[in-house]
Amino acid sequence: MLRYGIGQEYKKHRDTLMDSDAGPRVVTVLFYLSDVEEGGETAFPENSVWYDPSLPEAIEKATGPFSACAKGHVAAKPKAGDAVLFYSFYPNNTMDPAAMHTGCPVIKGIKWAAPVWVSARRQKRGRRGATRVSGPNNLRRLAEHVCRRCCPAIILTVLPLSR
Repeated sequence: MLRYGIGQEYKKHRDTLMDSDAGPRVVTVLFYLSDVEEGGETAFPENSVWYDPSLPEAIEKATGPFSACAKGHVAAKPKAGDAVLFYSFYPNNTMDPAAMHTGCPVIKGIKWAAPVWVSARRQKRGRRGATRVSGPNNLRRLAEHVCRRCCPAIILTVLPLSR
């Protein structure tokens, strides 16, 4: 669970942590648990391209302008019940440079989010009651599990990155 107050951010990074048992993190799903009045976007500042170039304008028209951190990049505004899903690797197992992302500074409000990482291989059994889902083919099962247990109104927003 992540909490960001005014001025807090997460500098640009990749979610490619390598686990000796589970392998690399190949998919990230970031669930937004709160609305943020201003800022707090998840932005992809390197090599990212909007699938539809008209999307940034449409998003800003509907929700207000992107912050300086997110402007000009593929980005998602935090809205309770939404999620951002992205892959860290191409299907050929090479790292996707467009998966570099940042949590932009919160300008007004508080951002609550919950990240879920899907690893390349099955993980060892976790603590009692923990849900472990590995492998990108199990992503639908993960989303269904999360939706059933805590957030029935979640909408997965897939940001199509380059390639």
